[in-house]
Amino acid sequence: ALADAALRIRAYSRAVLYTERLIKADKDSAYFNKLLQTFLEMGDNDGAKGIFAVRSKGNLENQLKIAECTGRFEEATAIYTRKLHEDPTSTAAQRGLAQSLRADLQWERLSDFSEIAQLRNLNSPPLETMWCRIEAAWRLGQWDRIDELVDCTAVTRKPIPVELAYQRSLGGMLSSIKAGDKAKFESLRTEVLSSFAGPAITANAQGYSGIYPLSVRLHALAEVEEGLAVSRREEGPTLLLSRDRIKFATPEFEVREPILSVRATTLSVIGRNDAAATIYLELAKSSRKTRRFRVASSFIHRAESLGSQA
Repeated sequence: ALADAALRIRAYSRAVLYTERLIKADKDSAYFNKLLQTFLEMGDNDGAKGIFAVRSKGNLENQLKIAECTGRFEEATAIYTRKLHEDPTSTAAQRGLAQSLRADLQWERLSDFSEIAQLRNLNSPPLETMWCRIEAAWRLGQWDRIDELVDCTAVTRKPIPVELAYQRSLGGMLSSIKAGDKAKFESLRTEVLSSFAGPAITANAQGYSGIYPLSVRLHALAEVEEGLAVSRREEGPTLLLSRDRIKFATPEFEVREPILSVRATTLSVIGRNDAAATIYLELAKSSRKTRRFRVASSFIHRAESLGSQA
C-alpha cells in the first residue's frame, strides 16, 4: 500500500524503497512488475534494464521490453519482424513494428510496410497503424499515396484513433497546399481542430505528459498554416504567435525533430527548396550529435534531393 501511494504522488525514491522491501520479503513477480513500472515512470532506463536482465532468462518478450525502454529500436524492429513471421496476423506485432520503425525514423521501411490494397478493409487490424504510414508518406513526399490513405480513412464509420485523425489531417493539408485545393485544406483544418476537444480535456488532467503531445501537434499545424499563408502571400491566421517559437522548445533532438520536419516539408511543398534543405542539414547535424548516423545520412540525402550541395 505504501509503495502504491508513493507511486501515485510521484515520490519515486520512496516507491522504489518500499517495493524493494516487499521483494526481499516475498519474491512475487507482481512486485518486480511494480518496481519496473516505477523505474519506467521515473525515466530510469538503467534500473528497468536491470530488472529485465534479472527476470528475463532469455524470454523474448522481456528482451523486447529492454530494447524499447532503452531506445534500441533496431533490435526491437528485428524482434517484431520475427514475431510477424511467426504470426502474420498478429495485431500487436504489426502495431509494435510500425511504432519501432517510426521511433527509429525509418520512413522508407515504414512506407513499404503494407500496400494500399491491404488497407481497403477498414475493419482489419492495419487501421490501428495506418497513422504511421500516413506520416511516412508526407515525410517522403508521396502525395498520391497520402491522398489515397486519406480517402480510405474518410469512409470508415468506426471511431478512428486520435493520432490517425491528426496525421490524416496533417498529411491531407500538406497535399492540398501542393494541389492548390483551399477548400480541402479548410475542411481538414476544421476537422482536426474539432478532434482536439476531447484530447485537450484529458491532457489537462494528465498534466505536462498529456499536454506536451498536444502542443507539438498544434505547433505542427501552425507551421502548415503559415506555409499556406506564404504560398498565397497573405498574413493568414496562425495558431501560435512567433515564427521562431522553435527556440522555446528544449534542444533535445527528439523534441525538435518532428516540428522541424513539418517545417521542412511545408517549405518544400510551397517551393522554398533552399530553406527546406537548410533545415534538413540542421537535422542531420543534430542526428550526428546523438550518434544517429543512419538518420543523419537520410536527412543529407533529402537536402541533396532539394538541390543542396551538402
